[in-house]
Amino acid sequence: LAQLDDHIVYDGFVFGKDYENMGVSLLSANGYSDSKTINIPGGISIDGIDFSVTSIGENAFRCFPLVVVDIPDTVRTIGMGAFRGCEELRFVKMSKSTITIGEAAFRDCSSLKEITIPETVNTIHPCAFDSCSSLQSIIIPGKVEEMQEDAFNGCVSLSSITIMGYKTRIAYSAFDGCN
Repeated sequence: LAQLDDHIVYDGFVFGKDYENMGVSLLSANGYSDSKTINIPGGISIDGIDFSVTSIGENAFRCFPLVVVDIPDTVRTIGMGAFRGCEELRFVKMSKSTITIGEAAFRDCSSLKEITIPETVNTIHPCAFDSCSSLQSIIIPGKVEEMQEDAFNGCVSLSSITIMGYKTRIAYSAFDGCN
């Protein structure tokens, strides 16, 4: 990572160091601010050195007009507010390596109808899917240890919840405002 400056623009994306996961974090996608579909790269090459894209940073796509996003399997962390306010977002292909879905990561994604949470996720942070008013069903994999407060608050269309784990801690307000 020593070869990577604090921030680097690569193919319309802005990346920074991700020390925790020993890769790079996608910080913003200014070159794609009007895009309906985004395929996040799994890696970048700088001066002949390859770096994996291991996280999506805080507010990276906040309020973008996205409809479809493809998150590569290299991504372990989806940061706080990463897709917050993407009101047109309907389809998310999640990374099979994601461990953490950050606070308010998909908050106010009001067109999101379904999402498959990968088997690798262990924590769903507060408000991760808050006000995803079109979300109809959710399957919580067995490795999820904790669903924090307001994780699915305001998901008024949620009609099916399957929790695969028997040791999952569910905050008292995880499903507030769900009919």
